[in-house]
Amino acid sequence: QTVARPDFKEAANATFYDNEFNVRVRGNPFLEISHIINADLRWEWYLSEIDNLSVALFYKDMDKPIERVVQAASGTAGNTRTFQNSDSAALYGVELDGRFEFILGDGYDQTLFFAFNAAFIESEVTANNQEDRSLQGQPEYTANLIFGYDHVSAGHQLTVLLNQNGKSIADVGVSGQPDVFLEPRLDLNVIYRFGISDSLTLKAKLENLLDDEIEYTQGGQIFQVYNRGPSIQVGLDWQF
Repeated sequence: QTVARPDFKEAANATFYDNEFNVRVRGNPFLEISHIINADLRWEWYLSEIDNLSVALFYKDMDKPIERVVQAASGTAGNTRTFQNSDSAALYGVELDGRFEFILGDGYDQTLFFAFNAAFIESEVTANNQEDRSLQGQPEYTANLIFGYDHVSAGHQLTVLLNQNGKSIADVGVSGQPDVFLEPRLDLNVIYRFGISDSLTLKAKLENLLDDEIEYTQGGQIFQVYNRGPSIQVGLDWQF
């Protein structure tokens, strides 16, 4: 059993601006702590010392989950988001994991690896006598593929990450308003590391290379759509 406490923005009696949505978000100082009961069952198969597969079934029972909602108001105040406790929620699903490594040449100096993770999730919220719906922020599925190359003696390490999340509720509609949904999108990131010395490492990260559209819908209509654009980060990590 675990608890989830409101973070600062959720509980602060203040309003801040959400640049992504172009809306105001107001905290709720009356939020209650969420209590969560967790249960899971996992099977693991080790095909070698490194190669493995696993399947997990999981279940969560949540009391007073915190969700972001469209504030019930008229005029400009109706374009404000806030947070509230729903009555209860249940979340369950199956998760698949695997990792496989391939040795290039003699020894373990150069290796290729492939890993994947996928989860298929059902969630159901009970809130204020409303019709049951999915939990805010919880996608229907998540999927990750990871490809990597590691050359130990040369100090090179390259990792390619591909991710996709299913459709999810971004903001819960209240007082008859439709929910705002975040539509699925594909994301590709590349990370490169080069060990210059035992204490100095060069790091480069290329993010959002596919620049897939970020699309929100409400009532079956496009609510907001934009492209974030690719980005690159380069840095040095020096360990004393």
